Amino acid sequence: MIGIFHFQDPDIWPAGDAAAVGTLRRLSGREDHVAVAAAFSPYRSILARYMWISRDADKEAVT
Repeated sequence: MIGIFHFQDPDIWPAGDAAAVGTLRRLSGREDHVAVAAAFSPYRSILARYMWISRDADKEAVT
Protein backbone atom coordinates (compact mmCIF):
# COMPACT_ATOMS: atom_id res chain seq x y z
CA MET A 1 0.00 0.00 0.00
CA ILE A 2 2.90 2.34 0.70
CA GLY A 3 4.28 1.66 -2.77
CA ILE A 4 0.93 2.35 -4.41
CA PHE A 5 -0.22 5.40 -2.45
CA HIS A 6 2.95 7.09 -1.15
CA PHE A 7 5.57 6.26 -3.78
CA GLN A 8 2.96 6.09 -6.57
CA ASP A 9 4.54 3.02 -8.15
CA PRO A 10 2.26 2.21 -11.12
CA ASP A 11 3.04 -1.51 -11.22
CA ILE A 12 2.15 -3.14 -7.89
CA TRP A 13 -0.51 -5.84 -7.64
CA PRO A 14 -1.59 -6.40 -4.00
CA ALA A 15 -1.93 -10.19 -4.26
CA GLY A 16 -2.70 -10.47 -0.53
CA ASP A 17 -5.54 -7.94 -0.55
CA ALA A 18 -8.88 -9.74 -0.33
CA ALA A 19 -10.92 -6.87 -1.77
CA ALA A 20 -8.78 -6.34 -4.89
CA VAL A 21 -8.29 -10.06 -5.54
CA GLY A 22 -11.93 -10.96 -4.92
CA THR A 23 -13.23 -8.20 -7.16
CA LEU A 24 -10.83 -9.12 -9.98
CA ARG A 25 -11.85 -12.79 -9.71
CA ARG A 26 -15.53 -11.85 -9.78
CA LEU A 27 -15.19 -9.50 -12.75
CA SER A 28 -12.87 -11.72 -14.80
CA GLY A 29 -14.52 -15.03 -13.94
CA ARG A 30 -11.09 -16.60 -13.43
CA GLU A 31 -9.47 -17.90 -10.27
CA ASP A 32 -5.89 -17.12 -11.36
CA HIS A 33 -5.89 -13.44 -10.44
CA VAL A 34 -2.12 -13.13 -10.81
CA ALA A 35 -2.28 -14.08 -14.50
CA VAL A 36 -5.18 -11.70 -15.12
CA ALA A 37 -3.37 -8.86 -13.32
CA ALA A 38 -0.17 -9.59 -15.28
CA ALA A 39 -1.98 -8.59 -18.46
CA PHE A 40 -2.26 -5.06 -17.02
CA SER A 41 1.47 -4.65 -16.38
CA PRO A 42 2.95 -2.01 -16.04
CA TYR A 43 -0.27 -0.48 -14.66
CA ARG A 44 -1.33 -3.01 -12.02
CA SER A 45 -1.55 -0.36 -9.29
CA ILE A 46 -4.20 1.43 -11.33
CA LEU A 47 -6.02 -1.89 -11.77
CA ALA A 48 -5.95 -2.39 -7.99
CA ARG A 49 -7.38 1.07 -7.37
CA TYR A 50 -10.21 0.41 -9.82
CA MET A 51 -10.91 -2.92 -8.10
CA TRP A 52 -11.23 -1.11 -4.75
CA ILE A 53 -13.48 1.55 -6.28
CA SER A 54 -15.65 -1.14 -7.85
CA ARG A 55 -15.87 -3.01 -4.56
CA ASP A 56 -16.91 0.17 -2.72
CA ALA A 57 -19.52 0.97 -5.39
CA ASP A 58 -21.04 -2.51 -4.97
CA LYS A 59 -21.34 -1.97 -1.21
CA GLU A 60 -23.05 1.40 -1.71
CA ALA A 61 -25.52 -0.08 -4.21
CA VAL A 62 -26.61 -2.75 -1.71
CA THR A 63 -27.25 -0.35 1.17
